[in-house]
Amino acid sequence: MLRALVCDREVLLKRVQSETRSAYGKLTDPLVMADLLDRFDYATPLPFEPTLLIDSTHLAPTEVAAQIVKHYDLPLVAAE
Repeated sequence: MLRALVCDREVLLKRVQSETRSAYGKLTDPLVMADLLDRFDYATPLPFEPTLLIDSTHLAPTEVAAQIVKHYDLPLVAAE
């Protein structure tokens, strides 16, 4: 199963500039991200593959996580 988190382009270009991303070696340049978005389609599910697609544009990270937990029927683990 393919999994994808998507959001509106403007939101993604703003989020990609977050300083926390560089700590993980992630892309932080909005111009590079815009070029990748123009060249590749990351959001269209493949017709022959089940896909979990979550639009995180207006969701908090905890809400996205809750959807993933529910979809996969994962056990909840208490935070320490």
